[in-house]
Amino acid sequence: PKEIGKGDILSVYDVNSLHDIQVAVSLLDFPDSKKELIHERPENPNRPVFTSEHVTDKIQLTDLKGNYHFLKVDTRITDTGGRKVSFVSPFWIINKTELKLNCRYTAITSTDGPIVEVAPRGNQLKEEMAHAEAITDGFPVLFSVPEGKLDIRSSKMIARTEHTKWSKSFSIDSTGTNGVVVLPHEDGKHVVELGVALHLARGEYRLTKMIEFHPRFMVFNECSHVILAKQSGSEEVFRLEPGQGRPFYKFINNGTPKQLSINLDNKACVWSGPFSLEQLDDFAVKILEEPNKTAFLIRTVVTQKDATVVIKFSKQPEEIPPYLIENDTDIPFKFCQKKPKNGAVMVQTLEARKKAVYTWDLPSEPHILEVQMGNYKEEFKLDAIESYDPIKMNGKLIYIYTHAQAASKIFCMTENKSKLLDETTSAESEEKAKQATEIVKFDFKVRIKALGLSIIDSDPKELLYVWAEDLRVSFSESNLTQNAEIILNTFQVDNQMITTPFPVLLSQTDEESHPFAHFSVVKSMENLTLDYFTYFALRVQEITVAVDDTFIQECIKFGKNLPLAPFTHKNLGPPIPHYGMTITSTCLEEGCKSYPAGTYFFTYCLYPGKMAPITRFNAREPFSSITFTNLKPMEGYTKFFFMSKDDEKYYRIDTLYYESGKNNDVLQRYTTSLPEYDESAQFYPFDGNRETIEDTAAVNARQMFFKVFELNPIALNATFMISSNDNKYTDSPLRIVQHLLGTTLGNLDNAPLRLNALIMEDAFLKQDELVARMISHYKRQAFTEIYVVLGSADFLGNPVGLFNNVGTGVKDFFFEPAQGLVKSPQAFGLGLAKGSVSLAKHTTYGLFNTVSKITGTAGKGLAALSLDDDYVRRRQKDAIKEKPQHIGEGLMYGAKGLGVGLFDGVTGLVTQPVKGAQKEGIFGFAKGIGKGIIGVGLKPVVGVTDLVTKTTEGIRNTTTIFDKDKTRRRPPRFIKAKPWTKMAEAKVKAEEELRKISNLNLVIVRPAIVYGP
Repeated sequence: PKEIGKGDILSVYDVNSLHDIQVAVSLLDFPDSKKELIHERPENPNRPVFTSEHVTDKIQLTDLKGNYHFLKVDTRITDTGGRKVSFVSPFWIINKTELKLNCRYTAITSTDGPIVEVAPRGNQLKEEMAHAEAITDGFPVLFSVPEGKLDIRSSKMIARTEHTKWSKSFSIDSTGTNGVVVLPHEDGKHVVELGVALHLARGEYRLTKMIEFHPRFMVFNECSHVILAKQSGSEEVFRLEPGQGRPFYKFINNGTPKQLSINLDNKACVWSGPFSLEQLDDFAVKILEEPNKTAFLIRTVVTQKDATVVIKFSKQPEEIPPYLIENDTDIPFKFCQKKPKNGAVMVQTLEARKKAVYTWDLPSEPHILEVQMGNYKEEFKLDAIESYDPIKMNGKLIYIYTHAQAASKIFCMTENKSKLLDETTSAESEEKAKQATEIVKFDFKVRIKALGLSIIDSDPKELLYVWAEDLRVSFSESNLTQNAEIILNTFQVDNQMITTPFPVLLSQTDEESHPFAHFSVVKSMENLTLDYFTYFALRVQEITVAVDDTFIQECIKFGKNLPLAPFTHKNLGPPIPHYGMTITSTCLEEGCKSYPAGTYFFTYCLYPGKMAPITRFNAREPFSSITFTNLKPMEGYTKFFFMSKDDEKYYRIDTLYYESGKNNDVLQRYTTSLPEYDESAQFYPFDGNRETIEDTAAVNARQMFFKVFELNPIALNATFMISSNDNKYTDSPLRIVQHLLGTTLGNLDNAPLRLNALIMEDAFLKQDELVARMISHYKRQAFTEIYVVLGSADFLGNPVGLFNNVGTGVKDFFFEPAQGLVKSPQAFGLGLAKGSVSLAKHTTYGLFNTVSKITGTAGKGLAALSLDDDYVRRRQKDAIKEKPQHIGEGLMYGAKGLGVGLFDGVTGLVTQPVKGAQKEGIFGFAKGIGKGIIGVGLKPVVGVTDLVTKTTEGIRNTTTIFDKDKTRRRPPRFIKAKPWTKMAEAKVKAEEELRKISNLNLVIVRPAIVYGP
């Protein structure tokens, strides 16, 4: 027996490919399996067998308890003609929780499988949550479904823990997705929630699906004091020591939102208001200490990592309050959060000429501030940046406005009009906008009438042709705003493969709708501490995408052959930790102005010159010294610190050496005085990656504000066809998809995917929060559209398409006459006619489209049962070429299909045994007789289905015969390979082989004219 380590490759030379090859496998606690055939002896030694129905694609392992596990056997032909046989576990289960799990597969068509125990991995939980690259460093638990159940109906799992019941079944098919599994607690009052992440393993294990169980919620205390936490409505409290992180599993099962309240380990403090655990955000939570009502602010950051929601508590920086309430008048006023129906808020009084740090008493309630000054009482949205109408108090005008400074939102009431004009941008103050004079600094406009891009592979043949028409790009910058706009009128991507069923890959659904895409953004330049966007919008018209698996496989091959070596580089020096330094600035001398306020860039390097990630620092005041914190000591190395004003030229400012054998932890914080800036200094040439990381203060400080943010609805009509059975694609990732779904279940017909718009007003957030919100929005929308994809499958007859077509016809039948009725009697009659035609047209199209899809799927399935690969391939080619445009062509092509089915069925009784005998001798002759007998019964039935399919397709397409079909922008180019290049290569190889023959007098005659590239 030979032993193969995990992820290893074993080269085997002592086998004879002219004989049958069988293999038995033993793994972990599973003894040797029975022998399975992985290579079949060829009848003709000169015609090796690469595929055979006798070669296994799975091996069953059975342990001493009778539990079984299946390994997939993946066989591929290598580029050198060898055979690579991989033994793959279909699934891995990895438990990243502190709970002991039991898992089992569940199926509709059979009883549930054996229970698989998955041990907890709690000791490594915190470290893995802190490092995104950590996957697993222990044994995963192997998992599979039973023989014959590896299909879309049975790839489901249920789970439980020691004190819970079994969960509802959940799918383990959709890799790349995250979900939540709810386990009912045995007490009946609580539930346990776990996160589940499904993705493909990496590297050598890429054919295995990983099922990772994570804590649904992880809570970390990064404060210097103990924090207590409990679910809203529960009295069960858990304790978080400083620096401690722990999972949160158990929730009250009453249907209420998952909210958390926190407190300090101090009897004088009261619990904070509840906040949501499921809304990703960065905010401050207020904890009050009795009896003085002293407020402690805890910064709370809710993010998501894989299937886990991570909640981090830290001290809110005093220099960056979440909200600041400022009274710049001589009149005190009261303020509080708007009182909800349930819950209490604290009313505060702000004396004249004072400021108060503020955050919400109830973070999960609307963020509205109530202000009362004398008889004046009003509500304000602090998250919006606005200027409000002034009020008159005691004979004075009081101006009210909100603005942003760094990451703080400031509400101000002032008697000073100039302060209003200074602290608000032109977008909020119309009066200031009138007074300001816009000076255009830069104005750029370009218009491209048409642009075409052709993608050609190495064969060479043309794969894609990308066409863009009427592209307009404009950008302008003034002292007040930046404006950018991109308008693309027409866009189309053509599939240039000759035999494709879909010549147009991507296009506008409605060609009359223009423009295809429109992007516009307006940014204010007057707020240096805030990225203020007055308007941000993107609109894309409805898109139709049609693709087949052969084209995708060609694109994968094209990507593998791309020469990417010039884009890679070799890093120098020891590895640099991926982190950003935290930087603060100080002024050592009074009135010092060595370096003015602004943006600077800092980094360091280790000999011989690999640059660390760059830290961007925003200085709000002049400074002359810098303090670095969060420095990671690297024993035995010297750090050279560098500074830049433009992120291009860096000059050295200091050197720090970490001695070997000594405790260098004290050097995690380091202060240095900066030298005078010297423009003529020698700047350092860096090697390696250059990566910018915001320092902690900058991340907290730099915010974006969107007055209006609009991502318009996305409408996509997707068509997909699995048609290829070609052996040249045996190494394609789509091969397993085709194996699982077949050519009948994987086809989609015009699946309408609709994602709702994302619209925000007065949105105040950071870049990562914006990205997270967009991902969350579209991911949630996409999951709700899964039923549309399933309902558009060919094997179901595309019921979604039927419903949409009939619905459109019925809508037009009532809408068109009603629209004409409000104009005139003549318009009513015309509308009635148009509505009736639309109803008949769409109903006929939808009905006969459904019939053709069902019969077409049945025909494909029956043809596959005939076991005649040549017959199946011929039908696929005919299906691509013969697309009836009207009922006449439908009857003609249908009659032809019926005739072919009858002819092949009858003649197959003779031709199939002859073909089998030619390929495999007596054994092939016997198989041919069986195929002939099967074919004589099946192929005529397939012919009947072809008749019905083509006829109904013709009737369907008759309803759209006058509609304009989408066509390629230009025909595919025929690219002729250079014959002399291949001929020269062949001649060189032939000469080399001839020269190896001893005693051969080789004379090479070359022509006088030599053709070359």
